[in-house]
Amino acid sequence: MYMMESPETIRTLDNVPLELPLAGVASRGLAFAIDSLLLAVVSTVWFLVIMAVTGGTGLAVGWLWGIGLVGVFLLQWGYFVFFEIKMRGGTPGKGALKLRVVSSQGGTPSPSALVVRNVLRMFPDMFVGVILMAVDPMSRRAGDRLAGTLVIHEGGERTGPALGKIPQGWGGPEVAVVEAYLERAAILEPAVSMELGQRIYHWIERDYPEMLEGIERSGRHPAAVLHDVFQVERL
Repeated sequence: MYMMESPETIRTLDNVPLELPLAGVASRGLAFAIDSLLLAVVSTVWFLVIMAVTGGTGLAVGWLWGIGLVGVFLLQWGYFVFFEIKMRGGTPGKGALKLRVVSSQGGTPSPSALVVRNVLRMFPDMFVGVILMAVDPMSRRAGDRLAGTLVIHEGGERTGPALGKIPQGWGGPEVAVVEAYLERAAILEPAVSMELGQRIYHWIERDYPEMLEGIERSGRHPAAVLHDVFQVERL
C-alpha cells in the first residue's frame, strides 16, 4: 500500500508523496522530560494518598512501599497509553513541542498500536531507547518498531482528517488509507475520487455493515458518506 522513498517520505493511496518531518532524539527527549515532570507530581500525590490512607491500618513499611511502587509503575505505563489514545498520538509533553505519534504510513495509529508501542517503555527500551533512536534513520525506539509507529513534528499547519470511529481490528495501514483518501477526495480527478471512495465504501459495506446504520447514503458522494461513517475530525 505504500513505498518508502526516503527516511521522511512515503507514497500512499493515490501515489502522492507524503512528507513526514520526523522528530529526533533532542525534541523527543525534551517532550519526555516534560511528561516525566508531570508524572513525578502525580506519583508524589499518589504516595501521599497511600500514606494517608494506610497510615492508620498498621501495614508494615514494606507493604506501604510495595503498594506505592506498584501504583507508580501503573501510572508510568498508563499515563502514556491514556494520553496517546485520548490525544490521538499525543501527550502533554508532546503537545508542548508539537509532536505526535503516527503510523508508519503517516495516519492515526490504532489504540492497539499505541498500547503496543508502550509495552517496552518500562523495560529494555527505557535504557536503550535513546541509542536506538540515535542510530535509526527514522528515530524509532524498540516500541516504535514493534508497533509500526513514528513520532513527527506536527507543526501548526496540519489540518488533515482524523478518524473518530475506527472498526475493531484495524491497524495503522487501514486507517492511513482512509485518511489519505478523505484528505485528497476533493482535489482528485472526479472519476478517481468516486472510484476510490466506492472501493472503500464497498469494503465497509461488506465487512462492517453495522457502521452504515443510520447514515444517509442516497445520492451522496462516497467521501461524504465515509466522512459520517468514520466520524471524521479535523486535526
